[in-house]
Amino acid sequence: MFRFMLVLALNVNFIVASNNATCTSNIDCQLNGECLQGSCSCWKPWTGPLCQVLDRLPPRNKSSAGIYGYNPNTTAWGGNIVKDNATGLHHLYVTDIGVDCGLHSWGSHSQVAHAVSTTGPLGPYVKKGIAVPHQSHNPQALQYNSSLWLIFHIFPGAGPPSGNCTPGPPPPPSPPTHFCSSLTTPEGYTCYEGTCGGDEGGAAPNCGSYLEWPSINCTIYDKQCATIASDICNRTANCHSFSISPEQEHKVQLFSLGNSGLRKNQQWTSFVRNNNTVRMHIPISHVYENPHQDALLPRYEYIKEETNSGSQIHMASSPDGPFTPLQADGYTHCNNPSPWRMSNGTLVVACTWFILTAPRPEGPWSKYSTINISPSTRKGVSGSWEDPFLWQDSHNYWHILSHTYTREGAGPLNSISGHLFSEDLINWHVSPLEPYDNIVTYEDGSKQYFATMERPKLLFNDNGTPGHITNGVSPVYPCNGCGGGVDDWCVKCKVHPGIDWTYTLMQPLNT
Repeated sequence: MFRFMLVLALNVNFIVASNNATCTSNIDCQLNGECLQGSCSCWKPWTGPLCQVLDRLPPRNKSSAGIYGYNPNTTAWGGNIVKDNATGLHHLYVTDIGVDCGLHSWGSHSQVAHAVSTTGPLGPYVKKGIAVPHQSHNPQALQYNSSLWLIFHIFPGAGPPSGNCTPGPPPPPSPPTHFCSSLTTPEGYTCYEGTCGGDEGGAAPNCGSYLEWPSINCTIYDKQCATIASDICNRTANCHSFSISPEQEHKVQLFSLGNSGLRKNQQWTSFVRNNNTVRMHIPISHVYENPHQDALLPRYEYIKEETNSGSQIHMASSPDGPFTPLQADGYTHCNNPSPWRMSNGTLVVACTWFILTAPRPEGPWSKYSTINISPSTRKGVSGSWEDPFLWQDSHNYWHILSHTYTREGAGPLNSISGHLFSEDLINWHVSPLEPYDNIVTYEDGSKQYFATMERPKLLFNDNGTPGHITNGVSPVYPCNGCGGGVDDWCVKCKVHPGIDWTYTLMQPLNT
């Protein structure tokens, strides 16, 4: 059991694999096995000398592995499966982008679809309808008790339907917009048109490292958005600049001091501190200790106003719905939420990157701790982490699977996944090795390579062990050139117009 407190800065420790793979404690076995006489004895479905790899089994074929979006063809992204213990049916809640839409439309055409398998976890899954309307994305559902089902997601899911996309080739890019003249430049900053930022990986190395937390969205504040963001940057350790994308609902990202210059990115505008100064030695958790009294008050007002007609949690008395908004006391803006229900009914939610807790779904919710992933290196290069999936295993250890990516093209540096683990939700450890890669081997021995495999979510067996893993996948490969320039990272293929068909893939695990 863990103790509740308002805010903690989590310590994240990097585990280094030794050449002889010896262990002195279960920590050395990634909390996926037991250290016995200096060697790791792994618990299924984990394998490897240090129990660092998910033991995936071959799907039957591409069609059966593509449980949603593959056939019939539509664009889907992620989604998780929950077994109804009363009926034995498996329910999939998945992001459905809409008819004729590619994933580049995810920010405007997302909704949560509901599909059901009557023949077990492998499907087929047949679409029953829409569980949460537009705009809702990246759902994770759970059965809280026999009469309450919950779907956590991003965006308020308040409708109305966004309509279908126009078939055919993508339209030509719009001419650059003068964002600097449309946004108020805060004191002490200089505005630069079309630079830095980027929803997929943030700034290039010369722009500084992407500070994964916090990331805000201040759509309704328009001209005041830069002022709000500067106040956060001013109180965040190592924050040198921030970027705003008016084309992506005024999304804001923070960056540290870079080496030289700014990276071009038409959709983003950067505000850089004058004289290249940074604020140092200000714990990032301090910004969020008291959201009702600190400088982030406008952000929380925005979330409160947004949820008057929607919510980022929807509830129903059965898996078939109808799902209605749950107004949860103190539930803050949580990016890519991953909920877990403890045996006493307490809810623990991993966001990017912090933990929320509540004694019951309606709250009160409070921040339990902050996750600082350091180092975030993947395969020897700077990496980014997102899409947390949180669970507590049968040994009461905590784990998070994450999508990770690097600013590299196809090849050995194309990062895909990461694993964090903790004994107490406070002190976290980072596995140096990826729990899975971008290669899927089918029963006939054929292999398929993916540009990216994101939104990892697990389906658990009746005994509580992970039995299957689902991902949102982009089947583009090789994946060089997806960015259309120097930033042609594999992770960008999924939103590159014309090749942005994606679907939800399932793989069984060896249990």
